[in-house]
Amino acid sequence: MGLLMQSENKISKIPSGINKHYIVEMPTSTEKKILIDFFKQAYSDQFNAPYHQNEEEIVKRWDWYNVKNPNVRNKQSTSWICKVRKTGKIVGHCGIIPALLKHKDTCSSIAWGRDFIVLPEFRKLGIGPFLLDSVLKKIKNEISLFLIAGGNEEVFKIYKKLGFVDLGYIPLYVRMVRIDNILKNKLTNQLVAHSLGFVGKGVLNILHTASFMQSIKYRKQETAIEEIFNFDDSLDELWKSASCSLPLIIKRDIASLKWRFIEQPYWKYRIFKALNENGKKTKGYIVLRKGKSRGFNVGIISDLFAASWDIQTIFSLVNFAVKYFEEKGDIDLVKCNILNKNFEFVLKKLGFMNMASSSRFMITNITEPLNSTLVSNRNNWFINCADSDLDLY
Repeated sequence: MGLLMQSENKISKIPSGINKHYIVEMPTSTEKKILIDFFKQAYSDQFNAPYHQNEEEIVKRWDWYNVKNPNVRNKQSTSWICKVRKTGKIVGHCGIIPALLKHKDTCSSIAWGRDFIVLPEFRKLGIGPFLLDSVLKKIKNEISLFLIAGGNEEVFKIYKKLGFVDLGYIPLYVRMVRIDNILKNKLTNQLVAHSLGFVGKGVLNILHTASFMQSIKYRKQETAIEEIFNFDDSLDELWKSASCSLPLIIKRDIASLKWRFIEQPYWKYRIFKALNENGKKTKGYIVLRKGKSRGFNVGIISDLFAASWDIQTIFSLVNFAVKYFEEKGDIDLVKCNILNKNFEFVLKKLGFMNMASSSRFMITNITEPLNSTLVSNRNNWFINCADSDLDLY
């Protein structure tokens, strides 16, 4: 339990006297309008500012996070605000996404951090560490683990200060589809871009042909794929059989999957499942959506699940995703954030390149029945971008 003790010792290192000027508490129903205005101001200088400007959209997301999540237990708090004691002004917010973590043969309550933000004019005053420290203490007896995915360098410093265990980055895999369009967006000289695009297409075809030859044995036995518009009992059966192959994974039961991909107010997802030879058994599923990144049209593999040993099914699902996005005609590249060596192996076989990732993975508040040795080893984890809030922006 050494990592737990280290975390507890560092959590106390908050600027002295800050609690004399600020207080952390749950927002009341009467503060909803004030909180909406806070989000607009707090995110105004952030990359995801466009998602925090429309009042109706902010309210939809708030209800989805705090009310509709099936993993929120009765009267469980999921959101906290930091206020100036004298004036009551909201200057910071920190929320959580409750979930269940499967480990060995049981599940424990855990929480992902989300929407940890402070007003621009109140940053670097110690409010961030004070707010997060307060939240961690408030939920310590309710969860076995607190997790973070993503975050900028300033926030990363706060996590380190509070004793979070750094598990590195959630790997990012990218497969280029329209290299000519990618070069046009990156190069101002269109003649050069066109010339390089022509050469790039040839190189890309060679790389994809090489990956095709490496994976030809899997292509001979590709699994049948069909689109689904809801999650049924077959997905629960898949979870029971496939999750055994993964030491640590966020639980994917029907209620959680419906909440995450069907009831959410963010994206239009397309969901597909892989079937066995007679079409009666679900062997895996994949969730896809379109998005934008740095001016590019991106095909995103939001979630991908099968038994980790079932390379054939994983291959069929990823290969289907590649073809699906290629046939769209307007997708520049396909990306997938995922942490698991077998799933990563398949992505590489299908021509995905491991790119520099900005999605950090950190944990703290490790309590029983979890143990620090198990959860602090990144090789035990199965994580992708749909597990946290990474896929929501």
